[in-house]
Amino acid sequence: AVKSGDELLEITLPQQTRESALGKLKQNLTDATIDEASFSTLADKLKRFFNGEEVVFNEPVSLKRFSAFDKAVLEVTAAIPYGQTISYGELAARAGSPLAARAAGQTMKKNPLPIIIPCHRVIRGNGNIGGYNGNLDLKRELLRNEGVKITR
Repeated sequence: AVKSGDELLEITLPQQTRESALGKLKQNLTDATIDEASFSTLADKLKRFFNGEEVVFNEPVSLKRFSAFDKAVLEVTAAIPYGQTISYGELAARAGSPLAARAAGQTMKKNPLPIIIPCHRVIRGNGNIGGYNGNLDLKRELLRNEGVKITR
């Protein structure tokens, strides 16, 4: 995870090695400092989440580098309750741009804080799982862990 002051800027989904996780973080935030020692509480929450426990992520996040639309989409996504999903179209509408489902999907692709901003809870309007930056198997696993029935 990468922080600016007390706010989280970015995390990475699980990687094969510690080095690949750090490399992934550094490629997006080349001038950021990664302070691994300060993330033990967050790491514990993430481990519990990946083990299927409902966890509340209430850490402050920074979305300053995003456009107003992207911020709105990420804020709406952050509010999707555990075990529930919404469609890309509904996400766009809740963010104030009802015709921008594709753009909302592109924002999900840029989400710097997966899990904390639970983009895995956004699916297609037809019930299809849609895409996921991690991979579709991980998205299915995350949704199943939350008790969401996957039909497609």
